[in-house]
Amino acid sequence: MSVATEQRFFQSQINEIQRYVQQFPNEHQNKVVMRWIEDHAAEYRKHWEKHALH
Repeated sequence: MSVATEQRFFQSQINEIQRYVQQFPNEHQNKVVMRWIEDHAAEYRKHWEKHALH
């Protein structure tokens, strides 16, 4: 996976997380972000491995 492709992937994920947490009050957003990352970590790993190893 090229650096540019990797950067676009991570930026898209950051954008998705930001859109998701905006629906929660500011004081809860950090907790929500961490929960979102935990819930999606396995998929990130699979995606990264698929593209990094090819």
